[in-house]
Amino acid sequence: MLQYWISYLSGKLSHLQPQILETLDALVDPKLLSLDRSKVHILLQNGKSLSELETDLKVFKETILEILDDKEVMEELCLTKWTDPEVL
Repeated sequence: MLQYWISYLSGKLSHLQPQILETLDALVDPKLLSLDRSKVHILLQNGKSLSELETDLKVFKETILEILDDKEVMEELCLTKWTDPEVL
């Protein structure tokens, strides 16, 4: 289950990142004398998608932290807590 969510979230980011970079490159192209409104619209939609991804990541992180804080769940999942403070 954990691997599924990591792959899912990573896939969403991998899909969005090239689109956003391409749109930003097009918007800052010095050869263009005017702003392409369709690119701005695409950028706004990508911003919304990034916000949704951020929400998904926050929920995922909170869920993982809840699991790590619950000893019973950790035992049921046969997990041990890694105590490196720099990871979180």
